[in-house]
Amino acid sequence: MLPIPKKAVTEEDVKATEARLAASFNGLKTSITNIPSDMARPITDTVREHPYLTVAAAAAGGFVLYSLLNVLIPRTKVVEREVTVQPHVEVKEQRAPSLASKLLSEAIPFLTPYITGYVQNELSRIISKKSEPSEDVVNVKA
Repeated sequence: MLPIPKKAVTEEDVKATEARLAASFNGLKTSITNIPSDMARPITDTVREHPYLTVAAAAAGGFVLYSLLNVLIPRTKVVEREVTVQPHVEVKEQRAPSLASKLLSEAIPFLTPYITGYVQNELSRIISKKSEPSEDVVNVKA
């Protein structure tokens, strides 16, 4: 076999190779910086096209996560102490409170100031209307 003659590398070849490498590096850098937005684009498009379905899926996912955490991390505290059991005392079984009662017990302390403020404003409005003299009384005095 005859050896293949090699072409001499010129300064133009080096500059062209540098330009290609720079363009390739810039393309790689652009691709890496666009990865988060390219990944989020399908999600945002889905949310725009199906907003109610997205909310339902998020709520279902949150409920599943909440249920899973309740199973994995029990919320009851165990207190160990010695207690003498009396034979004539009946032990009543209590059920755990429902989710609605838990939510209501959390919401009442939050809403109490607003409710009392509303009641106070309504009562002050009613009382101030009764204490104002009527137009007949004002006309009689004049």
